[in-house]
Amino acid sequence: YDGGGVPYIDFRNDFSDRKTFIYTHSSKSGNGPFQVLQNYHNNYDFYQNHRYITTYFDGVEHQYEIFSVYVSTADSEQSEGLEYFHRMDYSDSEWEYRVNWYKNNSEYDTGVSVSSNDKILILQTCCMDPIYYEQYYRYNLVVMAKLIY
Repeated sequence: YDGGGVPYIDFRNDFSDRKTFIYTHSSKSGNGPFQVLQNYHNNYDFYQNHRYITTYFDGVEHQYEIFSVYVSTADSEQSEGLEYFHRMDYSDSEWEYRVNWYKNNSEYDTGVSVSSNDKILILQTCCMDPIYYEQYYRYNLVVMAKLIY
């Protein structure tokens, strides 16, 4: 744990999995490493100019194309989307349903197609939008992308 916002990869991931989940805290001061993700929230123009995410892991570069920007409550009773973060074992049909659920519930249509064969990168941090931040439940900003190479 680090309250300052150090990104963590889910301990079950190593970038070879169907889904790689990286998360960290954000703060109102705006100095965390995932603070840039706040720019995707309700900002289609920012997305248009920043559609790709590049990662480097064990000397290998991977590029992803964003297909969904989504705000989810941290309370699983309030959000169908939250359940997704905790599972690693999906049948192909469950996986396709879940990925398409996020695509269809994105804040805006990215036009990026996604299939059950795609490897997905999930970047998650706290949503700093005052509409969500000041409410009782904590909200997460989720940016999802598919591996393109």
